[in-house]
Amino acid sequence: MNRNASLRCCGRASTTARLASLLLASCSAFPALAQDAAPAPPAPQDASANEIIVTGVLNRTAKRDAAVAISTIDSDTVQRSAPVSAADLLKNVPGVYVNSSIGEARNIVYARGLSVGTQSATSGYYFVALLDDGLPVIGIQGSGFQPDSFYRQDLTLKRVEALRGGSATVTGPNAPGGLFNYISKNALTDHDGGVASVRLGLEGKSQPYQRADAYYGTEFGESGVYGSISGFYRRSFGARPTAYPFNRGGQIKASLGWNYGSGSLVLYGKYLDDHNGSYDSERIPSIGFDDPQIAPGLSRYDNYTLGRKSAFTIPGSGVVGSQRFDPDNLDHTVARTVGLKWEHDVDDTLQISNHFRFNDNRLTLNQNGVGTFGLDNQNLWNNLGFSAAGLSRVPGTITVTGSNGQLLARVASAASGYTVLTNNLPNQQVLANGVISGTGTSTDFDEQSFIDQLTISKRLGRLTVTAGGYLSRSKFVRELLPPGGYVAPIESDMEAAQVTFTDAATGNVYQMTNPAGFGSIGTAPVRNTVKNRSTSLFGGLNWKATDKLTLDVGIRYERFGYRGTNLLASANPQARDRTYGGIDGDPMTIYDNLVGVLNREVPFDKKLSFVNYTAAANYRFSDRFSAYVRYARGKKNGDGLWGGYDTVFKAENQPITPPLITQYEAGFSYVSPTVRLTLTPFLTLLDKVNVVGQGTDLDGTTYVTTPAFNKTRVYGVEIEGDIRMTRQLRLTAAVTLQKGKALEWYNWNMGQTGRADDQLEAYPNSKLENLAKVQGRLGLEYATGPFTALVNFTYLGSRPSSFTGLTKFPTQTQTDLSLSYDVTPGFRLGLNVNNVFNDIGIFSIQNPNLPVSGLSQAQIISMYPNATTGILTTQPRSFFLTGTANF
Repeated sequence: MNRNASLRCCGRASTTARLASLLLASCSAFPALAQDAAPAPPAPQDASANEIIVTGVLNRTAKRDAAVAISTIDSDTVQRSAPVSAADLLKNVPGVYVNSSIGEARNIVYARGLSVGTQSATSGYYFVALLDDGLPVIGIQGSGFQPDSFYRQDLTLKRVEALRGGSATVTGPNAPGGLFNYISKNALTDHDGGVASVRLGLEGKSQPYQRADAYYGTEFGESGVYGSISGFYRRSFGARPTAYPFNRGGQIKASLGWNYGSGSLVLYGKYLDDHNGSYDSERIPSIGFDDPQIAPGLSRYDNYTLGRKSAFTIPGSGVVGSQRFDPDNLDHTVARTVGLKWEHDVDDTLQISNHFRFNDNRLTLNQNGVGTFGLDNQNLWNNLGFSAAGLSRVPGTITVTGSNGQLLARVASAASGYTVLTNNLPNQQVLANGVISGTGTSTDFDEQSFIDQLTISKRLGRLTVTAGGYLSRSKFVRELLPPGGYVAPIESDMEAAQVTFTDAATGNVYQMTNPAGFGSIGTAPVRNTVKNRSTSLFGGLNWKATDKLTLDVGIRYERFGYRGTNLLASANPQARDRTYGGIDGDPMTIYDNLVGVLNREVPFDKKLSFVNYTAAANYRFSDRFSAYVRYARGKKNGDGLWGGYDTVFKAENQPITPPLITQYEAGFSYVSPTVRLTLTPFLTLLDKVNVVGQGTDLDGTTYVTTPAFNKTRVYGVEIEGDIRMTRQLRLTAAVTLQKGKALEWYNWNMGQTGRADDQLEAYPNSKLENLAKVQGRLGLEYATGPFTALVNFTYLGSRPSSFTGLTKFPTQTQTDLSLSYDVTPGFRLGLNVNNVFNDIGIFSIQNPNLPVSGLSQAQIISMYPNATTGILTTQPRSFFLTGTANF
């Protein structure tokens, strides 16, 4: 059995044995403490059930009285864990799928099987919203611009409220799948001192991790005016060894609060400056489709992010200025935020609140992309510009030279194809005549937005009437300047190679790559300018019909508008002219001869409106048992649809069809001093999902296909429990049992470069990609005196790896350990081990780059069962030691 298989078998070992052995080992490390300390008090389950929530409801409501599926995560749970990202915290919530293997940002989150359109890091929060204190983190989404690039959890995080489905259609902006509200401390809520922490760790193969956080709040004299300041700085090298820190940066936050008796004001601001790597585009080469394994000779710790030698300046085109492609810069985020929250009680029955925020968000992406190609694959050479330059299959010789001057390969080019003459490449067991290649990403995003929400609530006896409005205005610019393609040997810490082509007819030697190793530079620049307008009016009635029965209804009118211009490129008309010298004036350097010409302007002005609504009934049978039912129906405005307008005709004539989501759910809750249990059956129907294909034309430009529409169905039950087994021992659970299928499903097979072989494939009654029948997390906590040990076991069942259901990802598990010891009342030491058993789980797979085109997935799997693919895996084992001081 190979190493990967052994790890996976280990991952499937007895869960009970693992949990028990970890907990016993943790507790035995403190024998005297366990004997002498006073027993821990019972967990306050009843208090938790009666806590006040602000998410998924139109006004503050006791959690137990709310007919919503909501989970809460408190600050103590956050501080005792070591989450990879803000998304990682949502693994504690039933019904929510989280793929946080990508890194600290650009993760993938969805709820209740609404996975359509969310399988890529470019659109990971498609049907749900990431809220920062009740408002969206960004004002516009699309084309790789998504919210968790601009949110980092730190010591200011007070709690998380996670709502799935249902009332999100009315209580949140354009997010019918769920609302994940990260609620922060501020000057009004926390002003009695401060807290600071230092975290040191080891990730992957002992790469260092350092982080420092601090928060301080105080009152200015006895004025009723309060202030707070907080921040963090983090520097880490990630799960795979890179030549530079994979995550580096931090943020500063501050707030001022005034409590004037009948209300309050909170003014706050944030500055975030962070660099983050992403594993989404740097997949690990693997073998096969069903339960793919890391390719022989390779490791989960191998690094496929290019180094500093690959940095260069991409020449601009027209209004798109030059950009610096630098892998060391990673994905660079800068966010500036200023907001104001106002709450006012006119009297005991009338409340008004208003919350607005200004955002200035900027993001620069620097990614190289990874795929495996054979030297005889025409698409490999097209990545370097052979086709666009008119050199595809021209008789001659291609020479690939390493960064240190060694000959890696020689390939004969002919009208009949490509033949390998010399191969000195490493790791050829991965793929015969194989290399790594990819097309880089260099994109600048710039967004300024204003977001405002006003809510007015009036209580009339047993009836509460709420009305409000939501306004969002965004100005968005996206400038994409492709760095081109590269070729590198299959090895860790790879470096881009130099590629030349010798024309057999003329003897001319053409330099296909620049000194950084990239060819086909800047072939398809794009500039999108968008002004986005979103306006909502919402209202609801909450009627306490009897002491036990509560009814509520809600409605939301959404109106969207976006107008702007897509400035697109045409192929350089001189690209095939062998006398043309390109940017540097040298006809022998092909790499800069293909820069696209920005000459196609596509204006657009689109408007869309619709109404969402929901209704529910909640019945409290006793102080311990309650139940509710809810119906919701809503639509979603498609994020980033403007990016698909590549012709004036399409912009003027292509209709906007928002996805339609219909949801049914019920909730059954039991609460006692030692048990809290909630069961939430649900049914989610998704219709009118727009499907388009995106391809690369023969001239190197990008195009999109005409749309098709998909329809899916998911049903299941969410189980959330908290059981105090003894005074020291506590069991928590967040489990989802579900089943889904695609009632109608289409996919565009884009084939080879060009439009000729594009095909629309139909898969009726197919599987839903990445939907596991069973997923969840179990936690076992032992607390006695100042010592707490917690073991979390996360389970994700086998699930289809594609919409066809022909292949599956295997079941994956992960065990995390948390130990904490309160040295003094004001100082705590914590030890976290994430992925204790170093299990390997697979979140996504990259299709093989085959030398043939036009094959269906079934044909590919049948003909190439052991093809070289690429996988995104769970992050390897990591260790963190944290010291936290309150003052």
